[in-house]
Amino acid sequence: MSFQPSIDDAVEVPFGVSTWETDDIEKLLERQEESVAIVDGIYFQSFGYFHQFKQRIRKIFAPSTEIKRLIDDYDKTVFKGDRSHKLCIHLRDFEKGRFKKSNVTWTFEAAKFIIQHLKTQHNIENISVVVFSDNKNYSQTIAEQLVNEGSISKAYAPTGMNRGTEMVLGQTKCQSMILTTIGSTFGWWMAYFMEEEAQKRVFYSEHFFEPGQYHRNVIKDMEKNYIRPEWKRIRSENGTFHLDFKEKEDFLFYDRNRLIFG
Repeated sequence: MSFQPSIDDAVEVPFGVSTWETDDIEKLLERQEESVAIVDGIYFQSFGYFHQFKQRIRKIFAPSTEIKRLIDDYDKTVFKGDRSHKLCIHLRDFEKGRFKKSNVTWTFEAAKFIIQHLKTQHNIENISVVVFSDNKNYSQTIAEQLVNEGSISKAYAPTGMNRGTEMVLGQTKCQSMILTTIGSTFGWWMAYFMEEEAQKRVFYSEHFFEPGQYHRNVIKDMEKNYIRPEWKRIRSENGTFHLDFKEKEDFLFYDRNRLIFG
């Protein structure tokens, strides 16, 4: 005879209230005597909650046989054997809350900068670009501009795919990534699902929110908890682009009923 906990026995525990800050898991571990705990957090938008299980998460979200077939077909019919280094770019056209949407002009200039960075700092010469966006005019424009400007010889703007297939295409084919707005959870997961070796080549825009929405300290906390330490911030000043290499900071995450630092 198994014991089924009753919702009447539930205890409310304040946990995960802050949108961007990883909460202290000890708050839950201290309540282990209760059979049911109800937490009042909503978003839990910190990789610290699950980062130790990233490989398991990848397995859970591994593509089905049918999706793999679609990706293989795309590889054969569109990439046509192109084995160049795939720099992927994700743009988002719509604004949600206080997050900025992607800026096409900034994206074009940032992409040129990152292409040069990959060539000089990572010794990657043969580079093509794959552009993802909910606005296909955006992706087509960026792809054409980069080819016409001469930064690359090939660019791709996937069409006719649902979001799940796009996610898998990014997961399996992207070797570098530019996130043009960190507010896109779709772009964030696409980058997070990339191979571990590629995480050091994920670059993101410094422009998180519309001007004046948040104090810089809030943005710093969000950046620490929401953005993987391997990812690099693209910063521009007076038309000149730079990369900010973050020092490794401690973040909290949960592993085997313990609170540890990493």
